[in-house]
Order: sequence, then structure tokens, then C-alpha cells
Amino acid sequence: MRAGFAVVVPCYQRSPGVIREALASVAAQEGLGGAPIHVYVVDDGSPVDPGEEAAAVDWPASCRVRLLRKPNGGVSSARNRALERLQGETWIAFLDADDRWLPHHLAAARYALESGFDLYTADMQTLSGQRHQAHFFRDTLPLQRFGDEPWAHELTAALADFTVASPIIPSSALVVSRALLGESRFHEGLRLAGEDGLFKTALAVKRPRVMVSSRVDVVQGRGVNIFSQGEWGSADAFRRASDYLRSRYLMQPLLAGFPAAQRRLRRAIGEAETGFWRAALAAQRRRELPKGALARSVSAHPRLVRRLPRAVLGAAWRRTTRSGERSRGTP
Repeated sequence: MRAGFAVVVPCYQRSPGVIREALASVAAQEGLGGAPIHVYVVDDGSPVDPGEEAAAVDWPASCRVRLLRKPNGGVSSARNRALERLQGETWIAFLDADDRWLPHHLAAARYALESGFDLYTADMQTLSGQRHQAHFFRDTLPLQRFGDEPWAHELTAALADFTVASPIIPSSALVVSRALLGESRFHEGLRLAGEDGLFKTALAVKRPRVMVSSRVDVVQGRGVNIFSQGEWGSADAFRRASDYLRSRYLMQPLLAGFPAAQRRLRRAIGEAETGFWRAALAAQRRRELPKGALARSVSAHPRLVRRLPRAVLGAAWRRTTRSGERSRGTP
């Protein structure tokens, strides 16, 4: 089979129109010379069927779309369903249903992977116009120019150093070789947070050669962000904090031989443990803490108890600060 792409698009939409723009951006990819693109749209039990929107896209002859349906199980299980159905594709690209690619994305990825790289990623622009790499790294990534393309750079440090905390790879900008993917899959027990970072760390510890593009390849949509989505103090906010912490614990056994990544992970775990307690205390105040969840977490990870005093003091300080601002009339 001619070298081509598998594009994995998990979908759970409550209203129509979410996925069509993403799929249209796949159909609009340029510079591939007719290389085949197999699009795996995974309907994760969506209230609104994405099938009609997929059929309405003006697909070129090089694209083939396969709609996979499954009961709702979360984004990890949806992506895994597609990965289990892969055929002879050489490269695998991921796209969230509410993001969209710029027309050069897959051609740039092919350039990287045909040049001997195992993984390609690029910059992403948010709805507010903010660029992902500039926001998280401020030109501190260890990169060196590669070849004649001004946007092409090789990562000169271990990828694992940048997957445990700062998110170097937006999910919709990730393209990997079939060989690098191997048997790696998303953790289906992490339904609300942390699954992306854990998956990318599992890839990173294989020591791939990584190309990072300085161009924007992805325009972010209105997806779920664990740090901004959901009302603080809700049960879902607590579950997200719990999943995120668990994902960082699961990274620990992967990182033998990566001392810099281990140091960063220890800091990330400390911050996640404090965040877990703050989320638990907020949910308890609103009487939305899931029954038995706290006991199960502490039983599985006794070290969590050490973080409780810091979280309590931090919460008390924030309440005191807000109270003082209100009494002074501070907006």
C-alpha cells in the first residue's frame, strides 16, 4: 500500500455543527500528491449523530472516511477504538473534533517523517489568538534548525522532559509513525483528564526523534480544558483533579533513565496533590464530593495526606484575601 495517513477523530457532540469544520480541514490538506488519507471518525455515543456532517464534506478522491460507533466511554476509549481498526497506514495523526488544521499540516508531517523523524508536532493558536509554544515555553525549547524549511526544527533534548508538565504537543498537532505507536494506547480509566499527557509520555520514553514546527498548524476550538471547564467545587471538578493526579502517578514507573523528567514530575505531582485536596475541599463545602472517592484515593496513595495541611492553609489564605478585598471594596 502507498504510504498514507490515518486520521483519528474522536467525537462526542451535543449540538450539530461541531465536527464538520474539523473534517473539512482534513479534506482541504494540500501538497500530499494524492497520498491516501483514511479518516476514522469515532462516534462516542454522541447525542447528535456526526454521520451526516461527515457525509456532507466535499472529500477528495484520496480520502476515505470510516465512521465507527460505540457507547460513550470517553475520549481515550474512542481513540483506542480507531487505533484498533488501523489498516496499512504508515503515519497516524490525531485531531480533536472541535479543532481544525491549516492546509499545510499533513504535508509538513510527511516531510518530517520521510526525513527520518518519528514524531511531528507544531504550534497551535487558541481562540483568543494566543500561540501555544510562546505561551508555555517563551522560546526556551532546545531546538536546532533542520534542512531548508525555515519552520522545521529538531528537538535536541529528550521529549520526556517536556511531556510530564509543560504540554509541548497539542493533541491535534500530534503525528507519529506506525513504528513509534506500536502497542501504545490511551489509558481508558482516565476519562476526564491526564490521558493525553500519559500517552505522550509513553511515546516519549521510546526516545523518538522529534520535529517541532514553529508554524501554526492547528486552530483550537472550544473543547474541554481541565483547568477551565466545569464549575469549581463540583463533583466533575474533583474527578478531573483526581484523574490528573492519577495520570502523573502513572508516569513515575515510565521515567527510569530520564532524570530531568523525574525532577519535573516530582514538582508536577506535588502541585497536582495540592490541587486534588483543594478540589476535594471545595466539593465537600458544596456537598458534591463523590461518596467514598476521597477514602479510595488516600488508601491507594497514602502520601496524599502530607499535602492536606498545605492545601487547607492555601484555601484559608485565599478566603481571607477575598474577604479583605470585599471589605475594602476591591473589585
